[in-house]
Amino acid sequence: MWQKELVSHRAAAKSVLAQHAIDSCSDRKNVPFCEIHATNLIFDYVSTHLRERMTINLEAIAPVDGQGFFLEDMYLIKKGGAELLTTGAPYSADEIEWAMR
Repeated sequence: MWQKELVSHRAAAKSVLAQHAIDSCSDRKNVPFCEIHATNLIFDYVSTHLRERMTINLEAIAPVDGQGFFLEDMYLIKKGGAELLTTGAPYSADEIEWAMR
């Protein structure tokens, strides 16, 4: 799913690095790290079964030409599934730059 979303933005990428990152990261074999960790004051990997009211982070990490690109989403585990808590977080370069102002 995320690969399709990433590739859909390639035409709008303004720099060669951005285009190269999209090409590289859209291939799962080039995204060797994907961490799932707990969300609390002390960083901890999820080492138990997911439980209701637990919050976890899913963090894909992709290295491209010596730079790391991170995408992290936070979820609340509920009885019937999970709720994405990071809706509205800036994802695109334009959104991130706007949020940094």
